[in-house]
Amino acid sequence: MVKFNISVSDDALRQLQMALARFGEGSMPGVSAAMHGAAKEIAASWRAFAAGGQLDGVEPLKRPNRSYLFGVKTERLGPFNYEIYNEAKAAQRIAKGRPVIDMKKTHTKGPRSRVSNEGINYLIVPIRWGTPPKKGEQRVGFKNVMPNSVYNILKNRKRFMPTITTVSSDSPMAKQTLNARGEMVGRAQYRGVDKESGWGDALTADMAKGVTDDMIGMSRMLGEDGKAAGYFTFRIISSKKPRGWDRRPHKKAFEDMWILKEEPARDVVSALISKHQRAVSELVEEAIRSDLHGILPQ
Repeated sequence: MVKFNISVSDDALRQLQMALARFGEGSMPGVSAAMHGAAKEIAASWRAFAAGGQLDGVEPLKRPNRSYLFGVKTERLGPFNYEIYNEAKAAQRIAKGRPVIDMKKTHTKGPRSRVSNEGINYLIVPIRWGTPPKKGEQRVGFKNVMPNSVYNILKNRKRFMPTITTVSSDSPMAKQTLNARGEMVGRAQYRGVDKESGWGDALTADMAKGVTDDMIGMSRMLGEDGKAAGYFTFRIISSKKPRGWDRRPHKKAFEDMWILKEEPARDVVSALISKHQRAVSELVEEAIRSDLHGILPQ
């Protein structure tokens, strides 16, 4: 969790505490409203950054982050003290940055890893695709958004598309198998996959402009309740290099496959303070003067 507080200065706080002791909390409506408004404004700036916006002094996110956006919260700790925080797991990573990660070495040994009959560690990665946003809107929460040209193909071929039903890993119906750590783990299952067609009925590489290799095998998924859960492709992270890796024309691309690049540290809290501190201070000071003027003898 990443968090910080906003509160009034010590001198102002002494005046406010004296006024509160004498006249009660309701006697300072302007200050309370100013603090509440300031907390909301700072939280809004944080959410805008999480949605892909700009924030002076901080490198923008490569793509909007849904959990980071909805992780922004505010909490009233007292009449003149608010806490703004982000409870998303991504908050610490974004704040501290991330070194280069080779997912072939890390993710194939994790709790969701699988082991093939040949003893090779691997991980099945379901990748969700967002449909194109409407004009003037921004699609938040999807790392992958299909272009209109591809979506139009899918709409026209919907009844021919492979439709798969998922069984969640914590379902009583889930199959239990060993992971790379030797632990028995419930597995998400995907029913209705047509292996004969290779999931190629919906999209092929030469079908239309905008169809890229990472879209091949697009399928509609149904949840356990039978309702549509969106469009997905599936990819495998393997601890073993692809067959023929050393003879491929784009060898460098395969060397970099499933490698997460280094992410810089982003001091979002300092940037938010820098952006709002002066305006918030002026707003609160004016509210203090107004409230005290109304209750103290002139």
